[in-house]
Amino acid sequence: MILDIFFIVGIALLSVTAIDALGSIASRKFRFNYGYFAILSFITYFFTGYYLSFVTSLSSVLILCGMVGIFDGTIGFKIAKRLKPYAGNVSYNEIKDAHYFALIGFFLAIIIGAMGYTIS
Repeated sequence: MILDIFFIVGIALLSVTAIDALGSIASRKFRFNYGYFAILSFITYFFTGYYLSFVTSLSSVLILCGMVGIFDGTIGFKIAKRLKPYAGNVSYNEIKDAHYFALIGFFLAIIIGAMGYTIS
């Protein structure tokens, strides 16, 4: 059971890392808004909640999905910022309050992960 949880959360962390890295590169190369990749992160949160529902309780699902969201909002943001994605009028170098991304990621991951839990 614990290994299943680590495996699911590990896959989720790798997924959001790949989305942030590959999305940044693709958006810069093909000149489309990096923000469109948020839907892939939401899908990752959903399936994280969905698959965790089979091996753990709702409270654990919410905490683990929230951790994935915090990772996406902190480390994922730093990866994207370093790779300089194309984001239209937004300049990632001028963003001062990046800690809000962690909070937003946390709450969105909890909400969307709860939806995945409920669907299962």
